[in-house]
Formats: sequence, structure tokens, C-alpha cells
Amino acid sequence: AILFALILNGCAKRGAPPGGPEDKSPPRIIASSPADGDALVPLNSTIEIDFDEPVKSDETTVMIYPALKNFFVRFHKKSLQIQHGAPLQENTTYTLLLTPNFSDRHGNRIGKTVEIAFCTGAAIDTLELRGNIVDGELFSFIGGAVVAVYSDSTMSKPPMRLTFSAEDGSFLLRNLPSERVWIFAGVGVGSELKWNKATKIAIPHSATLLPQNRKLTLVLADNDTLPPKIISTSAVDSFTFRLKFDEAANIDTIAVRLNAKIWRDPADSTSILARFKNSPLGKSFNIRVCDAAYNCTTLVSSVPTEAEMDTLPPNIISRKKGKILPYKSPEITASEPFSVKISAMLDDSAIHFDTMRVFPNILKISFPADLPKGANVSVALDSLCDDFENCTSDTISFTKSSEKFGEVSVSGIWRCDNPIVFLRSVDGKKFPLKKDGAKFVRSVPGGRYTVWRICDENADGKWTSGKFSLFFRYSESMQVFHDTVSVRPGWETEVKW
Repeated sequence: AILFALILNGCAKRGAPPGGPEDKSPPRIIASSPADGDALVPLNSTIEIDFDEPVKSDETTVMIYPALKNFFVRFHKKSLQIQHGAPLQENTTYTLLLTPNFSDRHGNRIGKTVEIAFCTGAAIDTLELRGNIVDGELFSFIGGAVVAVYSDSTMSKPPMRLTFSAEDGSFLLRNLPSERVWIFAGVGVGSELKWNKATKIAIPHSATLLPQNRKLTLVLADNDTLPPKIISTSAVDSFTFRLKFDEAANIDTIAVRLNAKIWRDPADSTSILARFKNSPLGKSFNIRVCDAAYNCTTLVSSVPTEAEMDTLPPNIISRKKGKILPYKSPEITASEPFSVKISAMLDDSAIHFDTMRVFPNILKISFPADLPKGANVSVALDSLCDDFENCTSDTISFTKSSEKFGEVSVSGIWRCDNPIVFLRSVDGKKFPLKKDGAKFVRSVPGGRYTVWRICDENADGKWTSGKFSLFFRYSESMQVFHDTVSVRPGWETEVKW
């Protein structure tokens, strides 16, 4: 019994596992042949890397560019060999790289791109290209994106060089030749570089002539190649019908085909409403529709045969007291197109203001810049009517912000006819700047900002991404200023790009 108790007690003992502490460090390169920077490397050389610990056998984490024929990787315990069926090319710089997913046998990743460059000629290529990978929708920097250099925009040959962006979105392409190149980037392209399968892709706006001193900004966009589809068509009333799409559609391309008032449904960003002068009930329409990526198609839509007359006046969507800010004009948004007699009062005095129609159901108001801080402006909406003379009246209050703002001025050399400049705050808010002669200016809250500029070549007021299919198109240029900008309330901040 005593012996049995001792055995049980021994089985219950706990201690550190045998073999020392747990391995949490990624593998390190001890030596390589050829070494980084070697020249005059023989064409039949064996390429080998030695590590400080056993590494995981994963061919997808080892690449070499320019690509070798009949290339494969043979892993040993603490080393790997690159074997190739054909000799290396003469007078060529090669880059052997380990991707961030390269790891030891315990799964400890190296977490960054590691490169070894060598040359079969007398002089290795030495040019470098730096830049950032940015999400074109979120304006955030993206790590882990594939960045590849091609000799032409059609990708008719394998890439010349390849790397991966770091966690902060930055990338460095080393050992490049002095020539014109095209730089592509993507997320989800796989080890086989299937760009058409990418979830997000950055297509250049032009070729890059090396050497290049400035940083490149490669902007990722959803790799959307499909045009919108109509999910449903419904008659709102006897003169209005609603089109619901599977994604947000470009309202302008629809308006070109339909002789109607077009506006986006305030309650559903994927639905568009169209109001006609004559009843569309029972009729069919050919509609040219595009999405934000300019994937376009022509769709046929049939309107239901029955619907009731509209007997309700426009409904103002927003009821909150709006703030009057120097960087944003207040808006009045209604449920449908409207006409209105509008007036504004400060205390007991009428004030002058300007209005601008954005859509048939949205009206922007510009109040005088010299309104006192904290002033409450009462806006009366009289004869607020829709197209069917359904009328009402309403009153909305706007308050001039008491916040103190800083003045920002951005100037520089603009290599495009239609530049857009905006600031982006740390919390993601966007502040478009106004063009004032050769500068772009705006009053904004104090804080730190990044400064962005876009060459709006198609003048649609936003950045347009490139795409591979159905027809190849370059993206519009987007750049981010090399440093963040600090704005102090009550001060002027000047940025010279």
C-alpha cells in the first residue's frame, strides 16, 4: 500500500518539460552561398542558406527573382538548397528572398522579408525603391501585401523583383536596374502571383523611371471585376420606382439613360429612386449602370403595373441640431426631391446665406463666416413641397461651433490638371481642402493629420482605382505627405509639398 501511494505521488509531480525553455525565437541565417552582395557568381553555382536551428519545409516561403527554370527547394535540418535545371543567366542580379511566413519547426515566423542578392556579372544592381501600401477606402497602411516589379504593364514576363510590405505598410525593393518599371501590389494573390484572384490590388498610375528619389504610394482597392446586378424593382408611387442593386451603383451613369430625377435612397445606400414626368408603370427601361470601380453593364428593368398616388409631403430625414463648422456645410436631406422657400434668422434678424443643390433631395447651406461662436440660427422651410404639390413647413436649428480651429495651407508642384487635397485625422475623419489660387486651405480642429493628394483625372471628385479586367486601366495617382502635420488651434500651419 505504501509503495502504491508513492507511485501515485510520483505520477502527480509537475515540473518544467525536458529539453530547456520553450523556443519562441525565429530562425536566423548563419551563412549563405552566394553571400549577400557577391558578384561574378558562377552560372552553375549551388545556392544554399544555413540557419541556427531546424527550419520548416515550406517551398511557398522561398522565392528567387528573376525566376529560375525548373526551380525547386530542398530542405535539410538546418539548411535549404535552391536547385535549378538550367544555368543562371549571365550578367544578371538575382534576389533570393524568404517571405515573412518562413519559420522554424516550432512555427516561429521571421515576420519580415529577408533578402540575399548576388550577381553573375561584375557589378550588382544597386538601385532601391521605397514606398507605402495604403488601403484606398480606409486610408490606412497595410502590411503583408505583395509588391512586385515588372518590365511592362501587361505582366507578360515574370516579375523582376518581389517583396512584402512591413506591418507599417512600408516596403523596400532592393537591387533594381536603371530602367522603366511597373510596380504592382496586392493582398491574397498567393505564392503563384495570381493577380486576378487578389482580394485587394494596387495598379500603378504610370511607369516608374529608376532611379527614383521620392517614395511611391501604392493604393489598394477591392479587386472588383463584376458590375452591379438588380435585386428588385418596385413602384414607390405612380411616377416613382426604386431599383435595389447588390452593391452601391454610380448614380450619374443611370441618370444619363433615364430622363428622370435620380437620387439615392437615404435609408439604403444600394437603392436608387427615379421620378418621371410621366407614369413609368408597366414600362421597361434599358439602364446603363456602373459601380465605384467602373465595372459597367446594361440592364433591363420592368416597372410594376400598379401603384398608388403620392399624397405625402417630403419628410426631413435628420432632426438633430446641426453644427456650423468651417470645414463642412450643413445639409438638409429629405425623403424625396423637394422645392422650398427657405429663410434664416439669428435672434430677431434675417441673415444672408447661400444654398447649393447636391441631389434632388439634398440641399447644402453656406452661412456667413463671421457668425459669432455659439450663435443659434433658425432655418425656416416654407412651402416644402414635392413634385405632386404635397406641401408642409418645417424649422431646423443650426449652431455655430464654439471650438477654436487652426488654419492649414498646402502648396506644392501639382503634376495634374485636377488635384484634390485633403487631411485625415488620427481617428479617421476626412477634411477636404479648398483650392485658393496656387494653395489648398481650410480651417480644421487642432490635432495631428496626414496630408493626401489625388490627381482626379476623370473629375468625379474621388480617387478611381485601376483594374485588370475587363479592360486594363491605370489607377489615378494618390500620394501621402512624408510626415504627419500638427495643427494648433488659432495658429496657421503651412505645408510645402
